[in-house]
Amino acid sequence: MKHILAAACIDPAPVFEGAFDLAEEFGAHVVGLGGSWPRQNILSWNENAGSVFVEGAHLLEHEEEVRNRGARKSFLAIASERGIPFRPLRGQAGPSAEWRSVEVPDEGSIGSFGRAFDLVIVERPSDIASFAQARLDGAILRSGRPVLMIPYEPKRRIGTRVVIVWRGSISCSRSVAMAMPLLTKADVIQVFSTKARALGTCVELERTLAAHASSITVRYLSEPDELNGPAVMAEARAIDADLIVAGAYCRGQILDLFGRSPTRSLMRSAEIPILFAH
Repeated sequence: MKHILAAACIDPAPVFEGAFDLAEEFGAHVVGLGGSWPRQNILSWNENAGSVFVEGAHLLEHEEEVRNRGARKSFLAIASERGIPFRPLRGQAGPSAEWRSVEVPDEGSIGSFGRAFDLVIVERPSDIASFAQARLDGAILRSGRPVLMIPYEPKRRIGTRVVIVWRGSISCSRSVAMAMPLLTKADVIQVFSTKARALGTCVELERTLAAHASSITVRYLSEPDELNGPAVMAEARAIDADLIVAGAYCRGQILDLFGRSPTRSLMRSAEIPILFAH
């Protein structure tokens, strides 16, 4: 894990703190992403619609510029405080940082931009209908890379105590494989599943993880429907976990606009970082 992309919309500090925590752990290069993002058009159903539209567009451009400046300032300050040098990635040892501003056609385009990185880090959306949610979904569905969603400022190294949400799906398998650099360094790993969901694969998963990590346990729930966001977070709190690993949108790429899918439920309930893969 040597090349990390970090992007944030509203609250950049937790994302950048988490990115630099991992950079220091793995000697990685962190690219903070800024630039032009899509804006909503403001329309009014009256004879002054044209002037209202123009005024609204200018206001949103100003807000976007302010957010970008704030994100860049936060990125530079956190890197400087930690003594992380700013330089391009050229195979050097130790953590490093770089800020880039790019123009993308929509929030989901972070997925295509993130395909060249080892890890993409974004913030937890505060609302389903938001740019942050569109950015998170785009990163998960379009990048083909692991996506770390951070809801708060990490207080210790991410990945010391890990909960794996196991449904026996392809996306769950990918999430575990992509999280392996973190899992191999974990002190405790608990696989959280149901016998109906796991289809007998939990035993093999436990054996695979035991070959890479130290302390592995498996806990089954009685009902498949109990493997939701609140239940997973309760399990994470019980072992004082600092990372959850989960597959995302296991049933396809049709997103639940009302937030009732297991993936959306987990996103809404998140209190600690979650590493997703699709």
